[in-house]
Amino acid sequence: MNIAKQGTTSLITETFTDETGNPIASFDALTLTLYDNDSDGIINAREGIAIASWGGSSGFTAGTLTVLLEPADNAILGDGAPISGFEMHTLLVEGTYNTASKVKVEIPIAVQYINHIFVAP
Repeated sequence: MNIAKQGTTSLITETFTDETGNPIASFDALTLTLYDNDSDGIINAREGIAIASWGGSSGFTAGTLTVLLEPADNAILGDGAPISGFEMHTLLVEGTYNTASKVKVEIPIAVQYINHIFVAP
């Protein structure tokens, strides 16, 4: 389980292997969607974004996906503090490799509610 604090930058990594257990060397296409589990709402307009367009130091190399989530990606969408102290988000990764092979993975992210977010004057 990935944990991110509300309104902060965080790094998500995930390793991808093919049906034989070998690391996937590269993808023909790789898109990401970030959504809130309770509302299914898209977070920070991150829907169907190609990894090359995600921004930051995000990318895919040697079987490992690295995604840099910005502070706006780790926003709490619900009203008030979640009862558990966390709001669940999902990073949906969809890709095609070797022309016709497909992968679809949901990466859970628990975004920790921060009671007092300090804003400098």
